[in-house]
Amino acid sequence: MDSYFVLSGADAPLLYFDTTRHEFYICGISHPESAMEFYGFLIRWLKCYVDKQLEKGECAPHRLTFLFRHINSMSFRSVSRVCRIFAQLSAVTSCEIVWLFENEDLDIYEAGEDLKEELALKNPPFRLSETNETIESLQERLIHLHATEGQPV
Repeated sequence: MDSYFVLSGADAPLLYFDTTRHEFYICGISHPESAMEFYGFLIRWLKCYVDKQLEKGECAPHRLTFLFRHINSMSFRSVSRVCRIFAQLSAVTSCEIVWLFENEDLDIYEAGEDLKEELALKNPPFRLSETNETIESLQERLIHLHATEGQPV
């Protein structure tokens, strides 16, 4: 199955779901005009991907990483749904959800705590971690990775 990649916009995060590396990222500002529409495409793709992995059986470890500067309530609901779908992979592989927050960004840290509490997942683990990497540098790195795979940006 092809990877899923969407460049970030002024109000929407970068989506990088690499099916070769099994590394999935959502990073940036998340308050798109219609969070349901923006995340709806990703949710449909992810459901299909997870179903194929479950059908296949055992697979490589997966990681879902978030790094936000801002996330509105509708995006938060969609991200929660993404996490629940992703968590189904724990039936066939080890996986983890990582909520990164930039140095001393208490609002994003608290949003991660809220999501962790709401999801109440035993498996996969949900880890909050402070990072020195900025959203811009992470996005630049992911765009570069995507480009080196020969995918159109």
